[in-house]
Amino acid sequence: MKKLLAIILLMTSIGTANATTLNFDDIYLNPDAPPPASSYAPLAVGYGGFNWDNLYVFTKDSKSYADTGYERGVVSGTNAVYNGFGMSASMAGGLFDFMGASFTAARIDGLTLDIKGLKAGQILYDRTITLTTESPAHFDLEFLGIDTLSFDSGNLPRHQFVMDDFTFTKQGTSPNGTGAIPVVPVPEPGSFLLVGAGLVGLLMSRRHRVK
Repeated sequence: MKKLLAIILLMTSIGTANATTLNFDDIYLNPDAPPPASSYAPLAVGYGGFNWDNLYVFTKDSKSYADTGYERGVVSGTNAVYNGFGMSASMAGGLFDFMGASFTAARIDGLTLDIKGLKAGQILYDRTITLTTESPAHFDLEFLGIDTLSFDSGNLPRHQFVMDDFTFTKQGTSPNGTGAIPVVPVPEPGSFLLVGAGLVGLLMSRRHRVK
C-alpha cells in the first residue's frame, strides 16, 4: 500500500512540474514612494526567462491604484503587470507554450485586447478578448510552440490592461537540434486522484479475494 501511494504522489508531482506561473510577487516595490514612484517599474529583461517590452509591474498596495481595475486585477499576492501608456506590449524568449493568464481592464469597461502568438515572425494564433474593470477573468489560450507574444489594446491613453498569473511551459530542443520537443499538456490534479483511487480500489479488491 505504501509503495502504491508513493507512486501516486510521484505521478502527481511529475504532472504539475512542467507548468510555471508568474505572479510577479517576488519583485519588491515600495507603495509609499513619492512620484515618480517605485510602486511600479518596467519588467526587467530576463525575468521569468523572457524579454519584456512596455510591460510594467506594480503593487496594488499603492494608493494610486485604489478602487480601479489595477487594484481589482491583482489575482494573487500584491503585484501584477500592465502595458505602459495603453500602448502595445510584447514578450519573447525561446520556444514556449502560453497556457493562459488573468486579464482585467485597468480603466475602461469593455476594453478589447488582441493577443497574438508568433513564431519566427509568423502569426500562429490570434485571439481578441473583452475585459471589464470590475473583476479579472482567466483565459485558457493554449498558444503552443511560439517564441513571441504581442498585446494590443488600442494604443490610446487609458487603454491599459492588467495581467496576472501568467502560466506557460518552456519547450526544449530535440537531440538533433531540429526543433522543439512536444510538451505534454499538464493533466488536472483530479485526473491523478481518480487514477489513484482506482488503483487503491483494485488493490483492496484483490486482497479481499485472497482471503
